[in-house]
Amino acid sequence: MLRRVRRIFSNAAAALSALFLFASLAAWVRSYFISDQLTWTSQKRVILGAAYGKGTIDFVRVTFDLSLLVETPDSLAMEKPKAGWELKYSKPDEQGDAWILIPPEHEMHLLGAKYRSGRVLFVYAQDISLPMWMLVLVFAVWPTIWLVRHRRRRQPGRCPVCGYDMRATPQRCPECGTELAANAVMV
Repeated sequence: MLRRVRRIFSNAAAALSALFLFASLAAWVRSYFISDQLTWTSQKRVILGAAYGKGTIDFVRVTFDLSLLVETPDSLAMEKPKAGWELKYSKPDEQGDAWILIPPEHEMHLLGAKYRSGRVLFVYAQDISLPMWMLVLVFAVWPTIWLVRHRRRRQPGRCPVCGYDMRATPQRCPECGTELAANAVMV
């Protein structure tokens, strides 16, 4: 019973990972033509965002001081962002980088991935930027493992359930206990 639950979980995880793999591949191709930006602003003082463009995806968290913001559009101060979700589209060339104006206080790089944080004007921002190929690679691992295991189970002389070598005991799998029909041919 436990093996069956593990197999169902493994198949579901592989299917979900494959779905994310195809979605990240589609987003990677799309990122060279259109940049998408999804932001969520809380009632308090936090903005969370995800954006992709030119083969990278950015995850951003911005915290701002409410005393610096006003709610009137005719003031010279920054206007308080509206709470809720917002989706924007733009050309990849039009995407601005706030870190060009003021260098980040903290910055780390690894294989094209970047972590940056620091104060940008009136806000404190944290940004994780990943190349899309990293997401594709991460999401390809589980479906690849599943495919290799699935192909191994389909080889002649192996148990169709767990993939164990059954050439020595063709009637019953010693690993999972699966009984094969008497007319089943084991090569």
